[in-house]
Parts: sequence; structure tokens; C-alpha cells
Amino acid sequence: MNEEKSKLKIYVLIFSVALAIRIIMILLAYNLGNSYLSSDSHDYIRLADGIISNHIYGINQPEIFRVPGYPVIISFFILIFNKFFLISLLIFQAIVDSLTCILVYKLSNLIFWNNKASNKSSILASLFQVISILAIVYTSKILSETIFTFLVILTLFLLQRLVTKLKYEKQKIRYRSIIIISFLSSILCYIRFIFFPLSIFLIIIVYCFSRKIRILILGIIIIIGCIGIWCIRNYEVANYPGFSSVSNILLYRYNACAVESVKNNRSYDTQQKIFDANLKKYPSQAKQAEFSKNHGMKILTENPVLYLNLHLRGDVKTLFPAIGELYKMLGYKIGSSGTLAIINSKGLYAGVKHYFSGNLHLFFYAIPVIIFLFLKYLAFLLAFIYIFFTKNNTGNGKLMHLIYLIIILYFLLIPGPAATPRFRVPVESLLNIYSAFGFILLFNKIIYSKIKKKLVS
Repeated sequence: MNEEKSKLKIYVLIFSVALAIRIIMILLAYNLGNSYLSSDSHDYIRLADGIISNHIYGINQPEIFRVPGYPVIISFFILIFNKFFLISLLIFQAIVDSLTCILVYKLSNLIFWNNKASNKSSILASLFQVISILAIVYTSKILSETIFTFLVILTLFLLQRLVTKLKYEKQKIRYRSIIIISFLSSILCYIRFIFFPLSIFLIIIVYCFSRKIRILILGIIIIIGCIGIWCIRNYEVANYPGFSSVSNILLYRYNACAVESVKNNRSYDTQQKIFDANLKKYPSQAKQAEFSKNHGMKILTENPVLYLNLHLRGDVKTLFPAIGELYKMLGYKIGSSGTLAIINSKGLYAGVKHYFSGNLHLFFYAIPVIIFLFLKYLAFLLAFIYIFFTKNNTGNGKLMHLIYLIIILYFLLIPGPAATPRFRVPVESLLNIYSAFGFILLFNKIIYSKIKKKLVS
């Protein structure tokens, strides 16, 4: 009973602090400009308006690029809160992200359930999530990241709990568990289709631990059935046989565009305008998707080495701090275009000065954040080195840790040349869980051992 009360106090504290920080940042962003809106935000809102006013999902034509999950959520807020829907949606996202902080604590405890440092590590992981600039920034924007991340961590928590029951508590699997995980995975695909490969991956994981083919078949049927409904809709209204054209369009507009910009010695923005002009020649989104797939793949297959180089260089950007977006929320004008060109021609100092629009003090304020993030990544690496290369008792076999590592790398390596820290949001929680464990390991091995030696002597 005392343990339950203690955990309840931890949950309340985590939620309260996280919510207070996020509400303050949202109010600042809402009153200091329109940094909470982006081009994606405007499209989401227009799609939500179309659902309400015309009962059609699309702008001028049926939409097959953006999946409907987030616009449907926005439409509910428009119906309920009318002209106050933006601020009410942002506050809702603050609540959701604060719940994610609690889930981080619970998931961390499950991942390291049999380790002595489990509770300390879980508290530190939740603290990292509470103060995460990346999470705070994207909670304060009309974008799908916050809700998507919450559902990702909730799904992984349910998966981890199921695996723990199957492997360590020797319980029999209940069909409702796989049904819930399958439906959550399907919902995630409707919010961001990038989750589709992982949805199948998670069902395969459950099968590996349960060894029941019926579980595998049931999970796949649910996911394919849920996804298939939207595929049928797209074929009926737009003659497009897939769930979303997003992968085809991004392949052309971002990946192939990056390759062509280097080959033609053009700036990325200039090359993208040329590509966009090519797409505008095709009136329907289905034709644009077909053109993008064919021409995008042709460019990439003809330049595999260059593409791989640009892809890996771009992926590194997912690990960058989101301090620039935070400054924009606070009303500073930074992120001037052409920074890379200035770095190449005039040097790093001139490029940094240009990016911060001459406000170099903002760069120096960012240095502690950059150092902390770098230390977090080192701690993350330390955690996995400890897990994979030492005899340890972390509460799970190495397989589950490997699965989490695969999920992290999936989100970090998918973006490619057009990567930004935004793509890291869904796995920032997992990064925090493992980096917190790494910090606790370091403390126990170095600092705690030194204190113990001094006390003994």
C-alpha cells in the first residue's frame, strides 16, 4: 500500500511539473507570434475544415498524401471549441505529453525491472523527458508528433508488459492483449504511416515470445484489415491503390532532390522548386505519386553511392538539439537560409553568426544544452555497451533491448537528406530511458564506488 502511494506521488509530481512547463511554453508561443504553426499545420487545419464543412477529406481533391488521423482530431476541437480550437488543442497536447512522461517512468521500470538501479534510472528518465526541449517544442506546435509519440510509448509499454508476463511470469497470452496492440498499431498508422513496418514488426515479436501462429495471424489480420479500409477508400476516390502517397512524394521531393542538387551544383531550395514545378504538371495526387515513385527511384538507383552519403549525413541531423525551434517560440528570428553556403565560403564563425541573425549570445546560451545532449548520447552508448557486452541483470534478455535499439534506429535513419530533429521526437523517450540508465551506471561505477572507498578508509 505504501509502495502504491509512493508511486502515485511520483506520477502526480512528474505530471504536474511536465504540464506546468508545457503550458508556460505554449502560452509564450501563442502570444509571441505564430511559431506554433507551420506549413504542415495549415494543411492539417484545412483538411479538418473540409471534414466539417464539406464532409470530404481533401483540399480541392480527395487527399491521399496526409493520413486522416490528426486532421480528424483537429476537427473535433473545431466543433467543440470553435475559434478557440488552436489553444485548446495545444493544451490537450500538453496534457498528452505530460502523460507520456509518466509512461516513460513506467516503461523504464518494466525494461529494467530486475535491476537494482531500476527505480533511480526510471525517475531520471522521466526527468529527462519532462525537461526535453525537443518534446516541449513539438508539444507547442500544431503537429501530430505529440499524440503519435504518446501512442508509440503506450504501445511499447503494453508490448513490454505482455513480454514480461509471457517470458518471466510464465502466463498464457490473452487474445485481448494482441487485439489491443494491433488496434493501437493501426491507429498509429492513421496518424503517421511511417509506423506501418513497425506495426507488423511488433506482432512478429509477440509471436516470437508466445510461439502461437494464431496470435501472428490474428494480429496481421487486424492491422491489414484496418489499413485496407483506407486503401479501398483511396482506390475508390482517387484511383490510388495504396494507403498513402507520402513515401513516394518524399522519395522524389527530398531524397532524389538532394541528389540532383549536388549533381547540378544547385542549392537544395532551388532544386526543390524545379521538382515542385514538375509535380504541378500532374493534376491529381495519384499521378504525382506515380511520377514521384518512378523518377525518384530512377535518380537514386543511378546514384547509389552519392545517395547513401547524403542519406547518412542527413540522418546525423536528427540528433541535433531543437534549441533553434525553442528560440523561435520565444520570438527570436533565427535559422536564416543560406547558412551552409556561408560556412563553406566564409567559415564556421560567419555561418553561426548568420544562422543566429547576429545574436551570438543565443549561441552561447545554447552551449550547455548541446553539451548535455552530447553527454546523453554518450550515456546511451554506455548503456548498450553494458547490456550487450557484459554479464548483467537488466531485467530483460538482450533480445528486447535489441528490439528497442532497432526501433530507435528505424526512426533516426529513415529521414535521410531532409532530416531534422523533429524526426527524433517519437523515440526521444526511448533515448531518455537508456541514457538515464547509462548515467546511473556511470554514477554507481565511478562516483558511488569512490564515496564508498573513502567511507571505508
